[in-house]
Amino acid sequence: MATIYVSILGKQGLRKVGELSAAKAHYAAGALAQVPGVRLRFGAP
Repeated sequence: MATIYVSILGKQGLRKVGELSAAKAHYAAGALAQVPGVRLRFGAP
């Protein structure tokens, strides 16, 4: 199934999915860092 998904996305689509995934991960990390008692283990990838 993943092979079909990636082939349908194409090069530009796969790039967009990667960029969106990274943006959402950064957003989630920022939101979690605001929770009292929670700290990020790493400051960068």
